Amino acid sequence: EEESPAAAAPQPREKRRRIKKVAADRSPEPQAAQPPKKKQKLKKAAPQKHEKKLEKTGSQSEDQVKIEEKTTPPTAKVQLFKMGEFCCNVAAAYVKGKLLSDPIQGKLEIDQRTKVDHCKTHLDRAGKLATFWHFSAADRKDCAAYDALCDYFVEKERVGLVQTAKYYVYIVPPTEKYFTALGIPPSNFVVGLQIPLKK
Repeated sequence: EEESPAAAAPQPREKRRRIKKVAADRSPEPQAAQPPKKKQKLKKAAPQKHEKKLEKTGSQSEDQVKIEEKTTPPTAKVQLFKMGEFCCNVAAAYVKGKLLSDPIQGKLEIDQRTKVDHCKTHLDRAGKLATFWHFSAADRKDCAAYDALCDYFVEKERVGLVQTAKYYVYIVPPTEKYFTALGIPPSNFVVGLQIPLKK
């Protein structure tokens, strides 16, 4: 009977050991709340995608510009004749309108003249099929004949007319009165209006 108190003594130690185990089990619970690590994984990839798209669209627009530059006809040297006689050399520069498969010829015979109203009617019928050119004197030696040709059509109140096998070309001198009547932008150069014979 005297040994019973000694046997009951180790019970408090067991409780302590259990308490320590429980404390050890509860101690790692605060470490579970670690959401910042997930935020590091969520990098902003959306702007990178947009940047790639912008780069692609930019390169496409540059390619389109290059294609347009290739299709636009270069400035050509053209000989102008009036009633079978050589007049002057001009540089024909494309301005706007339909890019014709048949480029403007290197020799244009101005063998007719017509009223501005007739040119206006023909231009309106052609619509988007018309092609606009600027004719400027090719060299200094051509300036005198170039100016004389412009003065001739202004004095006669007419525009020149060239007829080829595939198209007409109206020669419009650089006069504000003519440009207003035709409804085209003003220019310091002779304007060539190229209209195909067949639509």
